[in-house]
Amino acid sequence: MARTQIQLPDESYARAKKLCEAREISLAELARRGIEYILSVYAPEPDANRDWQPPKPRKLGWMGLRIRLRFLRRDVVLSQT
Repeated sequence: MARTQIQLPDESYARAKKLCEAREISLAELARRGIEYILSVYAPEPDANRDWQPPKPRKLGWMGLRIRLRFLRRDVVLSQT
């Protein structure tokens, strides 16, 4: 386990100490739990050494394109009149 030092505002330190006393845990344990929680919530950073991959193509199907073209043709015909 690594040792480290942190600096806290006086108000945060006082609130943390009160919480530690109420929960009967050390300030170090509170800090470890807080750090573990934050690390579990945030998504991991993408690996900088990994090659970029384009997104996977979505299956639109031929009918999706066909319907889209039909609407585009209708809009062109309506705009010409």
